[in-house]
Amino acid sequence: MKLMRRILITGATGFVGAHLLIRLLREEVRIRATYRSAAAFDQLRLIAGYYGMEMSSLYERVEWVKVDLLDAVALDRALFDIDEVYHCAAIVSFSSAESDSLMRTNVEGTLNIVKACLRKEIGKLCYISSIGALNGTNESGRVDETCFDAPEGGSLYSRSKHLSEKAVWEGIDQGLNAVILNPGIIIGPGDITRGSLRFFDTVRRGLLFYTSGVTGYVDVTDVAEAAVACMESDRFNRRFLLVSENLSYRELLSSIASGYGKRAPFLPAGK
Repeated sequence: MKLMRRILITGATGFVGAHLLIRLLREEVRIRATYRSAAAFDQLRLIAGYYGMEMSSLYERVEWVKVDLLDAVALDRALFDIDEVYHCAAIVSFSSAESDSLMRTNVEGTLNIVKACLRKEIGKLCYISSIGALNGTNESGRVDETCFDAPEGGSLYSRSKHLSEKAVWEGIDQGLNAVILNPGIIIGPGDITRGSLRFFDTVRRGLLFYTSGVTGYVDVTDVAEAAVACMESDRFNRRFLLVSENLSYRELLSSIASGYGKRAPFLPAGK
């Protein structure tokens, strides 16, 4: 009799983690999921509704454990009898007021996950990193999967993801099987007052200005599909960029405005 894979998802109530959790519920697996507080379930409830799922039914199909990523003992308990780990938990913030908690959660928390996976001899780890962890210094001027120099002049968030990913690569050097995903800016159904989805809330309330620049975007459901595909493949110890297309900020904001029936931003912002 074939045993069901036992999977742990960290940050399962977050934007990416929630979509990934719902995607994995379609598989023949046993899922254990971490959360930080009862309030964290608000976004999961919202996303479950997008898929037409009752929160009570979803909740009962998962083994929930309250875990602080900085607590090594709690992590060891969470990883007991687990075969694979999807590490999605992270703080996404560009506020200097959250710099300490951001670095501790993203960097130290990921390092603790890596160490726990090594101790528990976990079969495979999928780490949801960010394109912000990379630095586009290749000859084309574009970011690709080879650009792992420390980001120059980037945000504290980008630096935290770079250092977090570095911890995963150090774990790989010690024998950990892992795959790393570097999505561009992730958009999709979720709480539009948080993280990258604040684009939508800002435009919904009315936005006259747009900024210059171009960046890559990817739908959250594609991130979830890619994560599952990579974990179910025999590929590991590799990095994959996830970008659907590159758009200027004006193009993105105008598209969102159209969806809300709002006037598109038309004034270029200065410095």
